[in-house]
Amino acid sequence: MKLGLIGCGKMGTALLEGILNAGLVYPELVSVYDSYAPSIEGLVAEQRVVAAGSISELVERSELIFVCVKPADVLGVLDEAASSSAGKLFVSIAAGMTLARMEAALPETARVVRVMPNTPAVVGKAASAYALGQNATEEDAKQVQDLLEEVGVVVRVEESDLDAVTGLSGSGPAYIYSVIEALAQGGVEQGLNSAIAL
Repeated sequence: MKLGLIGCGKMGTALLEGILNAGLVYPELVSVYDSYAPSIEGLVAEQRVVAAGSISELVERSELIFVCVKPADVLGVLDEAASSSAGKLFVSIAAGMTLARMEAALPETARVVRVMPNTPAVVGKAASAYALGQNATEEDAKQVQDLLEEVGVVVRVEESDLDAVTGLSGSGPAYIYSVIEALAQGGVEQGLNSAIAL
């Protein structure tokens, strides 16, 4: 499979590293693009993937494209990708960006899957939920499921459930981290050193 990653921030990088570590894709078949050049340089150096000079170049090289940019940037990315997107599978992790809006930005033959992962993907413990767009196939679902399972547990849901997933598992771990930090700080205030308290 030829894989593309648009957006090389923490979540995009975590997903890609999980997939590469599992050996599901050869690094030389992975193209990456980010508007922030140092993000690309780091991935190329560490993972030996291939840098793309533009979004359209990445899409031309890829069969499945992870779109890991901020929600406000998704439609711009898809607009730039549209001319090369026929028959491609786009997997977006942007919160709140509906399948219908993404599908409207692409040619009718493009397939779209919407995913809500969470930050524990960085340590291979994500809880991800995904929903299929109107053109996405059962084969697409299996492919996305297999890739996401490399960074944690995965469930398939209806798109109408993704807002609840976003609130619960997308944001939930951050609250638990805050509780842990507060408990550890309480231990420090009682005389423990910070490593022991944590």
